[in-house]
Order: sequence, then C-alpha cells, then structure tokens
Amino acid sequence: MEPPEGFIPPPLHFSSSWLEKPKPAMASVPSFGSGGSPGPEEGFGCAQTEGMVWSKCAPDAASYTSVIAAFARAGAPGHAEVWIRRMELRGVRVPVAACNAVLDAFAKRGRLRAAEWWHTFMMDSDVQPDRISFCALLNAAAKASKPARAEVWLRKMTDHQISPDLIACNALMSAKARRGDAAGAEDVLQVLRTSRQQPDLVSYNTLIHAFSRKGDVSGARRYLEYLLQEGPSPDVISFNCVMDAFARQGLAREADELLNRMAEHVKPTTITYNAVISAHCRAGSLNSARGLLKQMSGQQLAPDTVTFTPILTELTRLRDFRGLRAVFQQMLSARLTPDSSVEWMLEPSNGLRFGRR
Repeated sequence: MEPPEGFIPPPLHFSSSWLEKPKPAMASVPSFGSGGSPGPEEGFGCAQTEGMVWSKCAPDAASYTSVIAAFARAGAPGHAEVWIRRMELRGVRVPVAACNAVLDAFAKRGRLRAAEWWHTFMMDSDVQPDRISFCALLNAAAKASKPARAEVWLRKMTDHQISPDLIACNALMSAKARRGDAAGAEDVLQVLRTSRQQPDLVSYNTLIHAFSRKGDVSGARRYLEYLLQEGPSPDVISFNCVMDAFARQGLAREADELLNRMAEHVKPTTITYNAVISAHCRAGSLNSARGLLKQMSGQQLAPDTVTFTPILTELTRLRDFRGLRAVFQQMLSARLTPDSSVEWMLEPSNGLRFGRR
C-alpha cells in the first residue's frame, strides 16, 4: 500500500544496537525539543526521503544528511534529531556532517547542554568530531559567557591536533574581556598565533578593551601601538578603548595627545570627546573640558548627556552655581534630557538652587 503524498510517519525510537557495536537503547536518549517548525522545503525533502523508504529504494547517508541539514538550518534541531534516529534504525551509519548539523543548530540557539550532549553522542558512536564540531561548541560556550567551558573545548581541540578558527577564538576573547580577564584574553591571542591563525582587528580591539576595563593603561596602549606600527590599521573602536582607559585614570595630557594622533588616522566621535572631557574633569581641568565642548561643535559633533555629566559633576564639586546654570542651559539648548544624576545635582535640597551663592 502506497503512503499518501507528503506522508511523514511519527518519530521512531532507536533500536538496542546501532552503528557497529551494541549501544544503550536509544529510547532512553533525551530529546531536546524541536525549537522550531519545518518549512515547506524541509517537508518536501522529508516526503522524498520517506517515499524512497516506502518504495524500497533505501535512502543513503547523503539523503538523510540533506534532510537533517535542512531542519538544522531552519532552526529546528529537534526535528533533525528524529531523522538521525531514523537513520540509525535503517542501519545507515551516521556521518559527522549530520551530527555537526544538529550540534551546530543547538549551539546557535544557545543550548549549550544539548550541543555538548551531541558531542558525547558522536564520541560514543565512533563518529570523530572535526573542527566544525569543536568550534561550534567553543563559540556557544563563549557566547553563553562561560569562558571556563570554552577553554575546555579549546584544550580538547588542541588535544585532537585541531586548530581553532578565528571566529571561535574571538568569541572566547570577548567572553574573557567582559569578565575583565585581560591576561586570559591575551593567552587566547597567543593560541591564535601559535596555530598560525592571523588575528584580525576584532581580536586586537577585544584585547585593548579587556585591558581598558581592567584599568591597565599600559596594556591597552601597547596593543594600540602594535596596530599603529605592525598590525591591521586601528579603527575608531581601537582609539576609543584606549581613550576610555585614560578617562578612568584622569590622564588628561595623554588623552589630548591620543586625540591628536587619532585625527591622523580616523575621525574622532562624540564617544571620543566624552572620554577626553571626562579625563580633564577627573584631572580638575574644568576650563579645558569646557573648551573641548566648544571644539566638538567645530568638528560638527553633537554632544549627548554623557558629554555634559562630568562637567556638571565638577561644577557641583566646586559649588560653581553660575557655571552650573550656564552648562545646564547649554544642555537644554541641545535638546537633551537630563538623566537622574543631573537631576540630583539640580535638586534644591542638595544646595544647588540657581541664583544662590
């Protein structure tokens, strides 16, 4: 009896033996859920493959893998899992490409535990994970802000003599940078270099950002100098990260020097000037900070609330109420809405009523 057109049978369970040696009953294998619904193209591929089964023309590994990959691309790794189960039940050896499709789909959806389970499945099934397998896991762990897990997969890659790719390493560096682990991010950069992978501008910017967040001005400057002398040309992000480090330390002179150097390579932005103004305010150079505010208009850069906040803070500290009123009016003229910190400065209860001395 022929099945109706487009018929897709219900999910089958694994048998008690599969691939080439006895394995646990696959009915006990957890299902991680579809995470999406198949589209018409995926359904057509399923119908074709099932039609081959019903017509006694056994589909091969490539046929199954194409359907599995289609479900994975559609964001439905749970459906792809079902087809791997059917594959095994039909006695077709599961190729690494099919497993990678499911593993990568779970990884891209941030489902690290499910992706790691599929790596275990591959190892237990004598399906050798390749570079795609490891990089997907490393990238997923890094994006989940779990750098320790990502490092585990990085070590496993090197144990298997597989070089990590640039995207995965950049993701791991970013995860470490977010945690302020500049030394750890630098270690990943060395792994890239030793594996003969060429770090790109994203790699170096991530490292500069890590040192800046840590407050390590010398580390941030060192890698910016490397970009200026030997590496890929720095962009505005490269300079702004170092400028932020100067602002945190109140290094006004260094910020001015970097602003001049920056103008030779890329155009400074509002974020750039915000950092320089903050550096001057922290250093107590209020007049210079207000001069930079005027300089911004000459550069056709619109100030934002962040631009004015350090100036207002310093004026508050100096109890310069007339200057505070002038800057506040300038802020309103720029059609900027004061944030909560600015409003606090202007509260009469804080002794800042305009006109009082």
